[in-house]
Amino acid sequence: MAKSIIFANTSVTNETRGRKTSAKTAKVRRAVLRAIEKAHNEDRTISTKEIVKATKAAKLNVIAALVWAERNDLIKAVGTVKHAGRGRPMKVWDI
Repeated sequence: MAKSIIFANTSVTNETRGRKTSAKTAKVRRAVLRAIEKAHNEDRTISTKEIVKATKAAKLNVIAALVWAERNDLIKAVGTVKHAGRGRPMKVWDI
């Protein structure tokens, strides 16, 4: 697997006071950033559902990692996409 270029020096642990980031959370955050970077390198955006499939992580954990990355200005939501069937539209992400 290719090394991450854009997020190579990004720390996925909390830099402030408070509870330490667990190893599982750090692993999911790295996987999410890797999936978004891979899509960015292919000149496309990626939806939340596609990130869940690519990382093989729980949807709730992926959404938490996406919110963390957005708060730290690593990624941004660029739109929404309506999936097949009923339900809420999903956000589309990019660097």
